[in-house]
Amino acid sequence: MTKFKANKAAAEQKQTEALAKLEAGIAALATSGDWQEYLSFQSRFNQYSFRNIVMIREQMPEASRVAGYRVWQKMGRQVRKGEKGITIFAPVTRKIEDQESGDSKRIISGFKTATVFDISQTDGEELPDICNPIQGDDQGLFNALRDFAHSKVFKTQFNSTGPNGQCYFAPGGIEITINPLLSPLHQAKTMAHELGHALMHSAQDYRMHNERSVLELEAESVAFVVLNALDLDSGDYSFAYVSDWMSGTDDAIAQLKESGSRIQKAAKEIIAAVEAAALQPVAVAA
Repeated sequence: MTKFKANKAAAEQKQTEALAKLEAGIAALATSGDWQEYLSFQSRFNQYSFRNIVMIREQMPEASRVAGYRVWQKMGRQVRKGEKGITIFAPVTRKIEDQESGDSKRIISGFKTATVFDISQTDGEELPDICNPIQGDDQGLFNALRDFAHSKVFKTQFNSTGPNGQCYFAPGGIEITINPLLSPLHQAKTMAHELGHALMHSAQDYRMHNERSVLELEAESVAFVVLNALDLDSGDYSFAYVSDWMSGTDDAIAQLKESGSRIQKAAKEIIAAVEAAALQPVAVAA
């Protein structure tokens, strides 16, 4: 394993520079043609309410992109036969006439249930995606991060059927899952991301008022700072991931500044653990 060591002052400076680099990378997306294409695509999907987001997560925690049956068809994709849909609430509207102006407008008069499907339940044309998988070697970082997770009594496991990674707040404690089909570097990045969730966020954060977009920005920023401090790169992926969750570069930069101290605190704890592990003597069989 590569020796991850650094002078304390230099390490803290590098973490500060990493956050600045993350901000610059996010800002650069604003002029990216790929990003504009991606936003155009995303705008064609419904914007779901907090209540519907909760319902989607309850029925399919691994869902990433959901839309109605006909919306998927318009996107060139078809829902597979036999797939079970996700139930959400859709508004019921009715037309009323303004008594003074005589103009008519539609108002929400109630709600009904509707069905949507996740992209994993469909087949068809590839959709724009700027969060392309990271390729490369992790130089032993994943194992060091997993050992740190175990030292915090977090359970870890591989799962190839879900998303890249997830951090669950189960009754028995925190559980982290990682997709083994990712490259070693992407596995390490994802483990750092999920550790960010585990260190900074509680189950209550997910149930209460905190927006998930903020939680994802903080966790991915921790991953970026950790990898950057150890001279590993997740730049393009992290820039896009953070901006996607915040629905734009301006919001992402503003939230990054607000969450900066929390991000640095969590990243610092992870980096210190990785560096300490690198200094441990390697056992040699007799």
